[in-house]
Amino acid sequence: MKGITSDELKKLPKLSTEELDEIRNFKHTDYADCPPLTGAEFATARKAVAAHPEWYADQKNEVRILS
Repeated sequence: MKGITSDELKKLPKLSTEELDEIRNFKHTDYADCPPLTGAEFATARKAVAAHPEWYADQKNEVRILS
């Protein structure tokens, strides 16, 4: 996964008023492809890092606080 810096983010073009309105007014109500979990299914849920530690093994986090 590639991250983006705040400097790169600032260089992106601004969203138009129409694009912002489209985002604000988006109503996604079709969850047919996402059936709700039953209590039994939810009880067996695990965090992704526990289920697939190989996805996180080499990940290094760097946090910078700029003022």
